[in-house]
Amino acid sequence: MKFLNNYIIEKLLFAFLLYNSTVADHYKHNIEIDIQYYTFKITLSDSTAAITGEAEIKIKFLSDGIKKFDL
Repeated sequence: MKFLNNYIIEKLLFAFLLYNSTVADHYKHNIEIDIQYYTFKITLSDSTAAITGEAEIKIKFLSDGIKKFDL
């Protein structure tokens, strides 16, 4: 019985590790910028069902000539 429990735990751990490696972020990293700070403020309204948001981002550009970038 102990062997069976260890076997099951081993298989669950393997499945968990395999799953985590497949859901990692796959977005393209931009090595020409450094995000120094960010904050997001979101406001929800019950009366109008509106959602408003504000973002503040401090970016350090590591090279000259960057005209656009994705967040």
